[in-house]
Amino acid sequence: MTTLGSDVYACVIYGDIYKQTGGVGDFIALGQTSRAWHGMTTLGSDVYACVYGGDIYKQTGGVGDFIALGQTSKYWRGMTALGSDVYACEANGDIYKQINGTGDFIALGQESRSWSGMTTRGDDVYACVYDGDIYTASILTGNTYRASSSFTLPAMPDGARKRILNTHETNAITVTAYSGTTIEGQPTMTLSARHEVELELIGSDWRKTGWNEKALLTYSVTVDNSSRVAEYTGDGIPLIPDNVAGTIYIWDKSSVDGWIANDGSISFANGVITGNSSCRGIYRGGISLWANPTVCITYRKEIGSTPGTAFLDVGGSNHINAVDLIVDGHWHTITLVSSYGGGSCISYINITGGSFSIKDIYIGNGAYDTPALDRAGNGNSLTLNAVTPVNGKYGKEMSFNGVSSYAIPATNGLLTNGGTLAFRIAF
Repeated sequence: MTTLGSDVYACVIYGDIYKQTGGVGDFIALGQTSRAWHGMTTLGSDVYACVYGGDIYKQTGGVGDFIALGQTSKYWRGMTALGSDVYACEANGDIYKQINGTGDFIALGQESRSWSGMTTRGDDVYACVYDGDIYTASILTGNTYRASSSFTLPAMPDGARKRILNTHETNAITVTAYSGTTIEGQPTMTLSARHEVELELIGSDWRKTGWNEKALLTYSVTVDNSSRVAEYTGDGIPLIPDNVAGTIYIWDKSSVDGWIANDGSISFANGVITGNSSCRGIYRGGISLWANPTVCITYRKEIGSTPGTAFLDVGGSNHINAVDLIVDGHWHTITLVSSYGGGSCISYINITGGSFSIKDIYIGNGAYDTPALDRAGNGNSLTLNAVTPVNGKYGKEMSFNGVSSYAIPATNGLLTNGGTLAFRIAF
């Protein structure tokens, strides 16, 4: 149920939507198509209703039919609105938000639960779980976000600054950038347990405002970062498939570009290849490969689809172990390595279980030799050789193999007389 002005709305599962005018009298059917209507909310003069196992619908201006918004079919259960944003929750899935009452509902990266009902109080959003607990999303309001589990940053204006605290005692969390933005050039950032970081949105990229990712402790001496000439971490190394080093082929997402369905069929729309339930992956010829090629794909399998695995068949040589695919409706990037000796051949990306989507395809040697960016903003980036980004205590760090790895600053004589070099190393 929901209200709009002095009117009250109610929906019926596998029935109609009804309205009581002026808060008195009977609820009158609005003559909507019989659907599994479930949750409702209002934003301004518009009324929203979601369908369990279907779409989200909107009645504009409180009059006329409820029109489908073209959202991915999910088991929508509850809805609410906060300010100019609309929220919807999915049973055994995520919580989603539509910004400013327009566009798609974007996943907020919440833990998959049997979310059921939603409401708001002040600046906080509440959601309840069937046969579970009640949760609040106050972490997504104010200048400081306090979180003990992974989440997605909401849309914010250019110049916004936010402080993020990981309040979990032992577990790192992943902070995901809102669609269309990045965190220092990457889609996600790892924040260690009991640590904090400050970010500023510059254009479409969140930048760390200094060497400020630290434990939640009281420091007796303040560290002066004003005279930094360079600052490096593994966060400055673009990750595959965005890293162009060692690239043989990167799908440009403008068309299927020669990729063919391995059984079943595939479709292409909005930069995504989708395979139907009988499709066993995709393949493409005409790519001349180096020895031991690396293939990275970003895939998604919707909740309710058949679990499966991904593996390579390159030149008749499968990669060693198949990778189990996650069925949660979110995008995941996986790396597959082949023992193929090199040359031109047909490359198969095999996916069992059918019903999948792919939005990134990288084929190369898996190198990370593009420069590591100078986070101090002085342009003193590091030239890398055989250095890889790895999860560390403070987000991404740089791993050296002890044989051929090295990093060289872009500027010679980076430190003048009296300069200080500070670093942390682990063996």
